[in-house]
Amino acid sequence: MQQGNTKERIVEAYIELESERPVEKITVTALVERSRITRKTFYYYFKDIYDLMEYRMEREMKRIMEETMSQPDPEKALTQLYMYIMENQKHIRALSESVQFMALRRQMGEKVYQYFYNHLERIGMFKNLTMPEAAMAVQIIIFSVMGVAFDAPFKDEADVKERVATFMSVIRKCTGCDPMQVR
Repeated sequence: MQQGNTKERIVEAYIELESERPVEKITVTALVERSRITRKTFYYYFKDIYDLMEYRMEREMKRIMEETMSQPDPEKALTQLYMYIMENQKHIRALSESVQFMALRRQMGEKVYQYFYNHLERIGMFKNLTMPEAAMAVQIIIFSVMGVAFDAPFKDEADVKERVATFMSVIRKCTGCDPMQVR
């Protein structure tokens, strides 16, 4: 069997188990049984369950960031990103206990930063700002985006849409312009 297939089988087994029980109740034994591999094989691919969780999150974050950050509409991009986070809150909460979570969060923040910086520059929101001011403005936006994403769980899709609408409204009021419109 090819290595990629075995590793993916382990990840799929984890995803299945995650839908059946709390994340903290998933064991290496359960993963080994579900994916029909040996413990040695599991440890060949992953140091422990947190390593598996991090691998899964990195892979998912890469995919979701590529999808969301390619959206030309910031409101749709944020909604899509927040929907993903809402649908995976249990996994993200469990992963937040791992050492690598801050690195993943930082990587995500960097991608969101670049997206918003490019978008806001393209629509002319930086015309009256110096480069350091523009960078600071985007940093403030990113801290807001990340805070909304990770510091309070989303209840449902309506909650996601309400938070995105509120966020966009605050940006409009603080900047005096619509982040959707080119100047």
